[in-house]
Amino acid sequence: MTTFIPVLLDNFIGLPVTSPAFRVVIVHGGAAKMRVNAHIQAIGTAVPPWRYDQLELATSLATILGVPRSSRILAELARNTAIASRYSVLPDFSPTCQEPLLYGQEAPTTATRNRIYEQLAAPLAARAASATLASAKISACEVTHLITVSCTGFSAPGIDVGLIHSLKLAPHVQRFHLGFMGCFAGLPALHLASQIVIAQPGAVVLVVCCELCSLHFQPTNERNNLLSASIFADGAGAALVSADPTGPFRLGTHGSILIPDSTGAMAWQVGDTGFIMGLSREVPRLISDGLRTRLAAADGPLFTTPEALIWAVHPGGAAILEACATGLSLPTTALANSYRVLRDYGNLSSATILFVLKELLADNRTGPGCALAFGPGLTANWLTFHR
Repeated sequence: MTTFIPVLLDNFIGLPVTSPAFRVVIVHGGAAKMRVNAHIQAIGTAVPPWRYDQLELATSLATILGVPRSSRILAELARNTAIASRYSVLPDFSPTCQEPLLYGQEAPTTATRNRIYEQLAAPLAARAASATLASAKISACEVTHLITVSCTGFSAPGIDVGLIHSLKLAPHVQRFHLGFMGCFAGLPALHLASQIVIAQPGAVVLVVCCELCSLHFQPTNERNNLLSASIFADGAGAALVSADPTGPFRLGTHGSILIPDSTGAMAWQVGDTGFIMGLSREVPRLISDGLRTRLAAADGPLFTTPEALIWAVHPGGAAILEACATGLSLPTTALANSYRVLRDYGNLSSATILFVLKELLADNRTGPGCALAFGPGLTANWLTFHR
């Protein structure tokens, strides 16, 4: 017989061991080990000040990128993206803009684009992080770990140092950066935060994803570049993760697979005139064909009944969401939160999944769920949660 005596773990976070933050695992000999559960306490998001209507933006892009012959294609793409508006740190796409920051020259170099990233990424990230801390009612000095995520620029010191200064985080905060992983990187960042909390139950981990995709639009008539320019946008999302069980999401298992025969289907590479997106038309088919069988093989108990889960799918595009619904045998209504984020913001790369999870906060549904995202590889990455 095992006797369970609640005590306070002062060196953790002052929670009694009977708290839902802890899970008891019985081991040989009747001894019990306590396993901490990680919870998302709050989510904050931020977008730049420049909001663009999707159809009007298509007209501007044809002129600004110097591809007037592609104006019809851009208009057609805009009508079929399921996007109503997008945001950018650049005023360049406004008809009234007299002094463009970037696209006033024919083909801005990678260095020119990256300088703007260095100036504008950290302040946008700070807005999302500040909103998160305020929502969680946590002071900046309580944050023990900082995880930053970005694939749209490089600098050292980077966003992490900018956040320490602007938010007044402790100078000894432990820092991690997940760079250049692409759209799915927000989920490994949350998983890393979860593992830190499980290993160090007193940890308070701030995750910040910030992407300035509009810095990398390319002046070419190639369809994959036109598609990228039609769906990607700028934004930042943040989440606070700790062992406090009052948070709205309890984080669970994490997984990742490479979809076979898809290495060249999606790519994100450094070029002379910015970062270059490679995007095959085959991506939706590859996702749809391989999703259920590959995920079921990787995590069978989870994906055998996908209709029973609450879904938070990265809205890489309307075709991606349709492929997910088909591959998982879900009605499109199961992805309503993802469609709303796509409509209002477009594809914000790694930050997008945090926008979708924030949408779920207004949802009354409770129970098990799964966040799912895709990126170069072709990679499918997921993180389970309980609402």
